Amino acid sequence: MRRTSSCTYYARFTIADTTWGPGVTVNFKVERQVWTSYGWMIIDSRSRSMLWGRADYYDTATVDGYPSSSGNLDQHHACYSFNGGGWTCTAWADL
Repeated sequence: MRRTSSCTYYARFTIADTTWGPGVTVNFKVERQVWTSYGWMIIDSRSRSMLWGRADYYDTATVDGYPSSSGNLDQHHACYSFNGGGWTCTAWADL
């Protein structure tokens, strides 16, 4: 997961070894959750799906975020899955 200077977040998936995954579909996403009177709620998610390809990095679209001074109000995480399997996610964080 990456944060831009304008307080938006995106997920980056990097392929370093092209011989490992030919034919594998990669899904990855970034999600944003905010604190509400009902507790934490996911309010935005941006995902990308692709076939394993050339060595490079690939980014999702961005989701909004509050400035770091308001970090207790929203959190973000990145997730990935292979071939439509279950999601593996990072811990929720505010960078």
